[in-house]
Amino acid sequence: MSPIERLSWEVLGLILSRLPKNDDDPSLQFGFDAPPPSPSLLPLYATVCKSWTQHIERRTFKSIRLKSTELDEFSRLVKGHRAAALSSLKYEVVLPTYSENACAKFETKKDQGRNDAVFMDAIHDLFEVFKSWETDSKAGGERGNAQPGTESKTSTNSGSFEFVLSDIYSPMDGPHRGKDKYKEDRMQWELGKRHDLWNYRYEHSFLQLRRAETLPSISRISSFTTNSCSSRIVAPSSLAIMASKFTNLQNLQWACVDDEKKYPEAREQLRYDFAQNLQGLSLHSLVSVDLEYNHEAPSNHNFTPITALHSSSPTTDHLSKALHHLSQAPNLTTFKLDGPIVISPALFWPSSPEGTTHTWPKLQQFHLKFNPCTPSGGWYFTRRPSKTADDDQWDSEGEAMRARDSESDTDSDSDASDSAIWDSYHPIKEGRAQGTIPSRIFRDYPIDEEILPLLKAMAKAVARMPALQMLSVMGAPDGNPDAVFEVAFIEAGVSDLMDENPEDSLRPRLYWQTGDWRPAEEVLDLWKEAARGLLVKFFEF
Repeated sequence: MSPIERLSWEVLGLILSRLPKNDDDPSLQFGFDAPPPSPSLLPLYATVCKSWTQHIERRTFKSIRLKSTELDEFSRLVKGHRAAALSSLKYEVVLPTYSENACAKFETKKDQGRNDAVFMDAIHDLFEVFKSWETDSKAGGERGNAQPGTESKTSTNSGSFEFVLSDIYSPMDGPHRGKDKYKEDRMQWELGKRHDLWNYRYEHSFLQLRRAETLPSISRISSFTTNSCSSRIVAPSSLAIMASKFTNLQNLQWACVDDEKKYPEAREQLRYDFAQNLQGLSLHSLVSVDLEYNHEAPSNHNFTPITALHSSSPTTDHLSKALHHLSQAPNLTTFKLDGPIVISPALFWPSSPEGTTHTWPKLQQFHLKFNPCTPSGGWYFTRRPSKTADDDQWDSEGEAMRARDSESDTDSDSDASDSAIWDSYHPIKEGRAQGTIPSRIFRDYPIDEEILPLLKAMAKAVARMPALQMLSVMGAPDGNPDAVFEVAFIEAGVSDLMDENPEDSLRPRLYWQTGDWRPAEEVLDLWKEAARGLLVKFFEF
């Protein structure tokens, strides 16, 4: 044994920590077809001798980028002390490819079923790998190969890690075709020499996770994150199903889509399923929730939004009630909703049977950006009383495009896989049907009948939040930068940029940026009951 091999584990670790890293996050990638731009030099040192291997691999296996097509190699190589070293796993699910001809066709039910099957296998197989680590750990794993006295450091289940669902795509989805091919295809399409629907091909496809009951429970995952830039859309309920299997989950950061407008029944079902599956999350370890649930409000403010409530219970906002339940996790400190998300007063205070408790024992931060549309298919805002239709903001360019749109064009949805008949997509016609064309902006003034119940529910909830430091609620119609609606509650002792005097921070404050609109006195009375000594200030913009 060489002198360096006789060094203690701790001393050797200290020496090797001084090795040049080349980068702080080598983010080991198992597919060697696309290595990081500046590959780390650290893996080379792992080959010097056996005593160096575990020290180096504790760093090189800390962050891993993995494709579902590489899962077999991953499961073979990552186990024991390598699995124990993991702190972040970024996972890409690769869906089946499709032909050049299919680029000009909408996805069929058969296409969607095939994608669901591949997605399901990619998640189930990964979970089985996670579970095998825990099983190996309980059985003693590979401790027999560890350095003396290092068992506790190299145990397979020794630490938690972040799971990032970073992308889901088919190799034929837009830029995933490859830089050169994508550039050439775009050019040919712009010249009218290529038929291609691009992302409109799968615009209405939501990946569904099947066989949820067979997924194993996983204890090591502490954070679950999704990427808003993912090519494909996952049904939010599928994310909730995955999260329900993480028994020690602390942090959620999801980017979801609530923008299905062509098929209203599908949107209702997606929201309903999401609400139902959120009920299955383990709440005892949850500390932070950051949910983006994007819905694009109609930019034609004369348009009547579609309802988001399920037809089986058209007066119940199941999602707001489920989020209310989630926000009451016993150890939750931060709760953030964005999108802007479509919510109702049930988010803060749902109608519940007698005896139901509403308590947020450790919640410190609550931030909400809500959509100008209500879940029932209405608006939170209307035209300012001092204005008329002549003051509305029109998109003249959009109107010109609308005038050029051909009324004879129709969409088709062919199931034929090799037919030369192309499907067509008409964004102007779709936009007109969904309220995005023409753009006519005028809703910037709160509707009392809609906004006051929301503000009352907020005040009642704040009274049950003993640890609250700040609550902010913002809502404004899309496309109207002059419209601001923001209410912010700041607890005494917490500084805020809107404080005008140093002594302001000594009291709880309620700051309003609502233009010349004012809430009813009964709303202010509820807020003053929620926070004794409350300072109320209105700021006009």
